Amino acid sequence: MKDRGAQRFPSVQDRKSWYLSILKSPSSLFQRQLKSIKKAAHSVSGKYAPRNSKVASLDFPLQPTVLFFFILWMFVLALTWASPLPSKFKRLHADRVMSTLHSMIAGAAGITIWVSETPECSLAHPQRHWIRLMMLITVSYLWADICSMVCVDVIKRWRSVDLPMLMHHFFVIGTYTWAAENNVVLWFAGSLLVNAFSVGPLNAVYWLRYYGHQNTMVYKVTGAWFVLSFFLSRIVLIPWSAWLFTKHGSCQKELTWVSNAALFCYAAVYALNIWWFVKIARAASKALKDKPPKAVRRKEACKEAWKDAVSKAEANMKTDKFLNPDYLADAEQILAEMYEAQHEDDTDPSGEPRP
Repeated sequence: MKDRGAQRFPSVQDRKSWYLSILKSPSSLFQRQLKSIKKAAHSVSGKYAPRNSKVASLDFPLQPTVLFFFILWMFVLALTWASPLPSKFKRLHADRVMSTLHSMIAGAAGITIWVSETPECSLAHPQRHWIRLMMLITVSYLWADICSMVCVDVIKRWRSVDLPMLMHHFFVIGTYTWAAENNVVLWFAGSLLVNAFSVGPLNAVYWLRYYGHQNTMVYKVTGAWFVLSFFLSRIVLIPWSAWLFTKHGSCQKELTWVSNAALFCYAAVYALNIWWFVKIARAASKALKDKPPKAVRRKEACKEAWKDAVSKAEANMKTDKFLNPDYLADAEQILAEMYEAQHEDDTDPSGEPRP
């Protein structure tokens, strides 16, 4: 078996000296990471210049890199909470603003991996390869998202706890961290970053539903876009990535018996996404067949009735009929129905209260 020890990371002593230098000058952490990001951008073009210094080769040490980007993701989340958006919107969807930004970054990285990088079981220079960097950025985002979910769902109870999503986050954190630490199957793990492309349309569906646009053409187009992106980026590309993994002998030389665990990870992730897709397909089918919810229909009917009442009142302004008790009684009844429809308890299929 090929010795990959020299490929991966310097010794423990070199790591300790690097961490001590960070403790003496905390600002150097950000300076080093920004410098490493710039060099990783050059690595996309294949500029892998060999390096002799062991300490200098620590471009993206695991823990400091994850911590650095975790702070950035939490800053994005804090900006969302500090924005002038409605407080109810921020309680339900603040972390979805952050996830939309991550979906654009990770999705673009996933497409780039599929288009420009050759599948391989281990990378020549993993410490500063941009694929490994993108995986660590995703790990840091998932930690930030878990913190948000714990605060919003578990502590504050503004939303219902999504256990499958929490399990998904911890599973991806474990597999990505292990792959980045050991320089194995980085291409195959990074190829699944394209799955994030479906998150943006999903968040758009949530936001349109929050503002009550379920009966608009924009909502239907966005829902169709979400279903299509989920199908292509997950249902199609996950088995394709697994097929390429088996074409490379399941990386037996690099993984030995762990290759079976890698295949199990593919199967587990695909099974979870199949379950999600079935739920999405059922919800989409129900949305196309069913009529709008009762409260929505009542609101629309009340609006139409109020328009008719206003038009009649305008037509009778010059007559004594405008002050007729029958007209006033009709107006009072319409107002009462509008108030009742506005305050009727109505929730959407996801369990979140409709605004």
